[in-house]
Amino acid sequence: MQNFNIVEKIKNLKPLKVAEQELLMEDAWEIYTRIGTIQNENTGQNATFVNNAFDKIIRHTGFDLRIIRKLAVAYQKAILAWTEPVNKSHKEHPNFVGYSNYVSKIFFTDKQKNVKIYYIRFTLQNLKTKLKTEQRSQFHSAYVSNVELYKEDASAIFPALAVRRGAEASLDKRLAQFFDKSREITKGVQT
Repeated sequence: MQNFNIVEKIKNLKPLKVAEQELLMEDAWEIYTRIGTIQNENTGQNATFVNNAFDKIIRHTGFDLRIIRKLAVAYQKAILAWTEPVNKSHKEHPNFVGYSNYVSKIFFTDKQKNVKIYYIRFTLQNLKTKLKTEQRSQFHSAYVSNVELYKEDASAIFPALAVRRGAEASLDKRLAQFFDKSREITKGVQT
């Protein structure tokens, strides 16, 4: 039932409006470097937006530089979807204890005045600290994807996405797995 409650909270999030005005790379960088540390209002978890994550997030398919203006507020209002330990079989991370994945919503209005709503998933690296009571996290990545893509089972829509481009077709596989798992749990509870 925990996943179901989280999914409901995510669905009920009020999307944040992203300004229509384009943003130059230099301006996006300047805005990003001023973010610093932000506290999530739902969990109290602080995340430091480290400079070396900037290049990683802007390279993601579907990431629009204009989102940088809303990045801090989107994290601040985001819902903690899941946490996970470090995958030690992938790569050694002696300074991480795990990851936290938060989900928020944003929206754009296109030139035809159509509103497009997107999820933005933040991944934070939870760092080892000397004090067990202290938790430090740093921003690792952000993934943007169209809300409409998650209305069905993700496995059914992967082939259809191959012909699309940008955020319209960019399915966050990790988020899709989370939603699919939540659907399975909900079905099991209802039967």
